[in-house]
Amino acid sequence: MIGGEPLSERKGHADDAGRPAVVLVLGMHRSGTSAVAEAIVRLGVPVGDGVDLVGPDEWNARGSFEDSELNRINDAILDELGGDWSAPPLEVDTRRPLSPELLDRMRSYVEGTTRSSKSCYMWKDPRLCITLPFWRPLLGRVIAVLVWRHPCEVADSLRERNRLPVPCSCLLWEVYNRCAIANSADVPRVILSYAEFVRSPVPVLQRLQAMLLEQEILKSPGGVERAAEAIDPDLRHHRYDSGAEEAAVMLSRSQVRLLESLRRKEIPELDYPIESWNMLLVEHRRLAAERDDLERRLVHVSNEKRLYEDSYRYIMNKPGVRAYRAVKGFLQSLLGRRGAGRPGGEA
Repeated sequence: MIGGEPLSERKGHADDAGRPAVVLVLGMHRSGTSAVAEAIVRLGVPVGDGVDLVGPDEWNARGSFEDSELNRINDAILDELGGDWSAPPLEVDTRRPLSPELLDRMRSYVEGTTRSSKSCYMWKDPRLCITLPFWRPLLGRVIAVLVWRHPCEVADSLRERNRLPVPCSCLLWEVYNRCAIANSADVPRVILSYAEFVRSPVPVLQRLQAMLLEQEILKSPGGVERAAEAIDPDLRHHRYDSGAEEAAVMLSRSQVRLLESLRRKEIPELDYPIESWNMLLVEHRRLAAERDDLERRLVHVSNEKRLYEDSYRYIMNKPGVRAYRAVKGFLQSLLGRRGAGRPGGEA
């Protein structure tokens, strides 16, 4: 049962015929979506045609399994909506048309990544939690894999990577997960816990594989053990295995409510407001703007300092200046020797 409705009754829409199915990996940033995406590829779901996957870096040692162009398009969507990944728009009106240029870019991307005869492919970008409604008219049948991680672990990771304050990170965790749940309500989906995925990858992958087989994304079972190799427990740098009472110190009531639903593997009812949404995001935007301004000033000062040092070296290395410095040094040494031979001078 997904969202109170049997999976078998949710095969997609009639107008999906002829379009390849897409498996979407949804989840908040720093939630283990990269590991899940790699496992899905290992199970047999390919990435799109011609994608430019973001390679390994300090924060994703095995790569993020995200296409850089998909990231850029989703950033452009969020920008047109008045936000970005770390400060999404306070309200998203999915009826609002995007600019014709951006829509053309989205269509070209979908056509380019689905031009082969593949029957399915995988997309992964946390921003899709928010931007998915704008992609849906361009996509075929959608199957969603929702990945969640404890919000305090996400906050610790974002504080280290992006210097985000903990309350803002926890708020973003709530927003992204709520958007992922709401925007995938009418498609087949499975919800996975990153902590459980790391702790017991084979049972979790078997459940994921069963859903993909039922949805006819995969044609045959197998490959679970190979997919489990995508999980490296040592890459889970931030752990928060304490009880809900400790987490409540950092989380709002609505965040605790969402966390408890996810822990029970339930699809939560989203009929309650997000607490402190406006206040925290406005404050975050203000602090981010101040930080950016300070960084720009620091760059300016550093450039000015470098220009001064380069100018000083240039002047001091001119032939006339070098000759003057040599004569000055000779005269100083000569006067010093004479002074040493006078009465009262140094011996």
